[in-house]
Amino acid sequence: MYLRFHHSSRMAQSAILGSRQNKLNKWKRVKVITAVELEDWLSYYPSVALWVAEKLNISHREKIQSIESYWRQWSTNDKGQQLCYSVAVGGREESVKELLEKTENHIAIDVCSHSVEESLAFVVAAILQCGDDNLKNRVVIAKDNETTGLLASQCSNMVIISSGDDKNINPNENCLVYVTHPSARSRSGVSIILRTPEPDDFINALKESGFNETQARQLCSDTGRSTAILRRKLGFERNNPDWAKPENINQLLPALLIGRWLNNLEGDKKLIEELSGMEYCQFENVIQTFAKGNDSPFGLIDNLWYVISPFDAINYAIDFITPQYLDRLSVIIDKVANDIDLDDKKAATTDSLFWQKHNTKYSYYAKRRVILDIGVIGSSR
Repeated sequence: MYLRFHHSSRMAQSAILGSRQNKLNKWKRVKVITAVELEDWLSYYPSVALWVAEKLNISHREKIQSIESYWRQWSTNDKGQQLCYSVAVGGREESVKELLEKTENHIAIDVCSHSVEESLAFVVAAILQCGDDNLKNRVVIAKDNETTGLLASQCSNMVIISSGDDKNINPNENCLVYVTHPSARSRSGVSIILRTPEPDDFINALKESGFNETQARQLCSDTGRSTAILRRKLGFERNNPDWAKPENINQLLPALLIGRWLNNLEGDKKLIEELSGMEYCQFENVIQTFAKGNDSPFGLIDNLWYVISPFDAINYAIDFITPQYLDRLSVIIDKVANDIDLDDKKAATTDSLFWQKHNTKYSYYAKRRVILDIGVIGSSR
């Protein structure tokens, strides 16, 4: 191939040049393309145009990015560590299958997980891993509503992955994939909800990425199987989540320190009130706001609130734990440690942390997490 970057008025000359080069028999075939022809061709294949722009170092990654470029950025760190596709898609085979099938349709899809970043990594890894070059060459990532709308209106047969929040953009003749977290997803249309991988799937993916068994199991435990938290812990991601900003984390300290509690048990609610100095209902409103956000530190199962990764939470919280907070926490630790049902001989004599079968004031969840947090805080200081 030979490129001539000049005006289309010289297209005839370019054709002659191509004919002459072919007669020399030095190349299997010479095809001369003018800049105008190249521009026209690239306009039909935005993903290829984006690849060319990235090679020429003239791309605008703040608005649009190729999936190959995004994956390199997401999966590698400065230490040379690299995460494999399985970290993003492992244990989610049914969701991968559903996504690949739906990309053949001109529809809008929501892909939801714990964070926007986790959803985006899943979609990118699923497409790259499948090995379908025809699909891969039709995919671009749009990083805002304006770019998403522009691509959807001007392109056809594309797969546009969007992290924008406008769910009313018409996909036209494209497949529009919104990557989001559950509370931001569309309440109508097609949704793919990504479940948290099983421990074995997450551990196997980490081992495939080069970690040994011990390291993989520790990372599985420390991160709550969240890829967003995993990347922070390994130094892949340097941007802090919104909840970790000073003005936010001060509000969340009581929940981050208690770690787990039942919102239908008075004893657990009193622990929160003592540590926060707020009525429980007011405090839970604060927690619910952050629980709905991107990359939230909190999860809720039935009546159980829990911190997804105590290690990640304490890592951010440690600098905000004042001596006054430690004094209050010390009082709480004393209360839960002495909360034993003396009518139950087993409870009165047990050395175990497993108090859930006994008639006590505080839940097993709150007790165990508070006691364990002593070690976490101690190791972080």
